[in-house]
Amino acid sequence: MTIDNAVGIDVSMHESTFVGLRRPDEVVLRSRLVPHTADELREIAGEILALPGSTVAFCECTGVYHEPVVKSLRDAGVAVVALNPLLVHKFGGNTLRKVETDKADAKKIALYGLTWGYKFALSVGEDPVRVTLKAVSTFSLPNRRQLSAIIFTHCPSGCFRVCPRCLAVRIATTALSSGRISLMSSLMQNVSAGSAWRSSMSVTKSGAKNTDTMRFGRLKSGTAAVYLKRMVELAKSLPEYETVALLYGCGDATGPQLIAEIGDVRRFAERKGSKSLVAFAGVSPGDSQSGTYDAVSNPIEKRGSPYLRRALFCAAKAYLMKSPADEPVYKTLDKKRAEGKKYLVYMTAAMNKFLKVYYARVMEQYDRLSVGEVIPA
Repeated sequence: MTIDNAVGIDVSMHESTFVGLRRPDEVVLRSRLVPHTADELREIAGEILALPGSTVAFCECTGVYHEPVVKSLRDAGVAVVALNPLLVHKFGGNTLRKVETDKADAKKIALYGLTWGYKFALSVGEDPVRVTLKAVSTFSLPNRRQLSAIIFTHCPSGCFRVCPRCLAVRIATTALSSGRISLMSSLMQNVSAGSAWRSSMSVTKSGAKNTDTMRFGRLKSGTAAVYLKRMVELAKSLPEYETVALLYGCGDATGPQLIAEIGDVRRFAERKGSKSLVAFAGVSPGDSQSGTYDAVSNPIEKRGSPYLRRALFCAAKAYLMKSPADEPVYKTLDKKRAEGKKYLVYMTAAMNKFLKVYYARVMEQYDRLSVGEVIPA
């Protein structure tokens, strides 16, 4: 992919900062603050398309805030690449000063795009079913902060009322993401607004510090059943569901969670296959070597989604508890345990092996189906 101009976008909750560069010292689009409204995004898209040469816009994946910006620019014909924030964070800005401003961040993103942008595929959007499944899996019970984030992302008026009933009405009329429309509308049909809101507040007041404590184990039994049922319904509409369901350790909860967090495995085929998937999950051991020092044992990198690693650990724990002797994942686990490895070491090895088996089985399924769909980047 040839890039003549790189436009860096620093995305915030209500507005984004745009900066366009042709070279590190040549600005083609001066720093501009753009509110997240349809007219403003359409106007900046026209200015980007008017730049001479091939132009690509780059932004960081910032939760849900970047979704309407990426969708609006893509619909207007702008080539957009959504980057992992860690890549930009580790990219040097060629300065000794510590500057933390939206303008400086947007320029840094543009510089990264000029340097490494040719390696990335353009954002083509995700399957709405996968978007909804991941939302249901991750936000199994939205708390006040998550509800506010979704409202600010999709509601131009910036409604401060965060009750689920108001959220469902607002998003149904103003959202840009069809996945989140179907998510909230389907959940509001099955769970009354009052009970969901009271459950959310009770968990928040009890001292929950992250969303993982608000998953199925901490939900009321009736509410948990609704979310679990919805996850299975969504997962069954995807081609790999039957294959994943046959994997040892994948039940009605773990299987859909894995499908939601991993997404379409075909996007890893163009890189290093299962190795890329292992790195994506963050369960590959790191490297530490300097001079004569060479570490023998290193912790896992822990990049990517913590929800994916949690689901993988649940699957690996099933192998540990049931001891299926014929399963390749258990053979790896048992081999490491017999070598005297520590608990987390052989559990991590089992998670790593499970991902490789998952990738191989699902890719075989897609090869048999020969599905002619656009592979998301």
